[in-house]
Amino acid sequence: MSITVSYDIACADASNEWEAVGHMLTAASIDARGVQVTYRGIAPHGWPMMDIKFKTEEDARRATAAYMGIFDINDQEVVDYIHGEF
Repeated sequence: MSITVSYDIACADASNEWEAVGHMLTAASIDARGVQVTYRGIAPHGWPMMDIKFKTEEDARRATAAYMGIFDINDQEVVDYIHGEF
């Protein structure tokens, strides 16, 4: 079952939001061919917003853990983030 998660993307270590998403997926060991990324525009705080559709919830957890700098994909903060309970 696929799952879509929204992220505001900081580009400090990348030249643009697409490269930053690539870094996040690489850090999570997710093949970029297995996801669908949609640009949603600029958030009020000035960062690009991206929706990422993952094939599985495990992939979403891995990417979200990488995004949050958490090493446990079962951490409650990760689970809450992907289910919109943050």
